[in-house]
Formats: sequence, C-alpha cells, structure tokens
Amino acid sequence: NVEVDDPSGVRLLVDDVLDDTVLTEYIQQQMTDKIPAGSYAYEQKYLDLVDTKNGNAYLTMGENDVLTLYWPIPSDLDDDGTFYIVHFDALERNYDNLDAALAANAPDVVPSSLVTVNGRQYITFDAASFSPFVFVNETATTGSCTLSLPDAPPISADG
Repeated sequence: NVEVDDPSGVRLLVDDVLDDTVLTEYIQQQMTDKIPAGSYAYEQKYLDLVDTKNGNAYLTMGENDVLTLYWPIPSDLDDDGTFYIVHFDALERNYDNLDAALAANAPDVVPSSLVTVNGRQYITFDAASFSPFVFVNETATTGSCTLSLPDAPPISADG
C-alpha cells in the first residue's frame, strides 16, 4: 500500500464505458429478478478514484470505507418514476472474460435515493469500490392518439 501524499489531488474519475450495449443487455436479460421488465433509459459511466497529483494513479478505499456519490439526473426525469443504480463490481475498463467475471461476482442494485442540492436533483448512493455503474430509469410511457377531423365545408374570410 502506498499512502497518498497530497489528498487534495484525490478525485472521482467519471468516464464513458467501452461498450454500453453489453451492460444494458446484461441488465435486461440477467437481472429481471431485481429490475422488472419495462421501458427504461440507461446511462452508463465508469467511475474510479484517482490521485491527480500522481499521474491519475488508481486508488482503493480503506476497509469499511464508503464514498457517497451524487449522480446528476436528467431534468425531465419523473420524480415518481422508478430508478436503479447497478454496480458492475467485477468489471474493469475492458470486458475480457466477461461471462466468467460476472458469474463469479454478479452486479447488484445499489440502494439509492433522490435528493435535491441547490435546486438540482441527484441520485445519491454509497460506493466502497469503483468500476462501471449504470443509472437505470423508467421512461414515461405515453399513449399515442391520432386526431382526425370530419370533412367540413371550407371556411371563407367573408363569413
């Protein structure tokens, strides 16, 4: 273990995942016991704790330590809608041996809640380790309707 010399350089690295379809398909096909079938939007990010004063060296949390994270939500998210945070703890940046990694350590839904800070809404949750996380939120299902007007005589400007 190497101690961090200057803790002011410790930051959360937030990056896109390499292949977002892999995680989405896994959630849709393998996690139906935790996330029921429905219409969802998926936002995926790779999170890692790094020391920016040491070449972005990856850091790990101490035993029993957690970091509370705040995930900004889309402005159009329905406050009453269902949402989930899924942590793919077994995965790193690449998905080599994906099936074996997920079989040994399946992803889990992390307890989370909706909070408002300075007028902005976030999903907040605790993390003790970092890897891909997926924000899954229920999308509004709106019915469609087609309006039609019966044939009517034209309207003239004269009345």
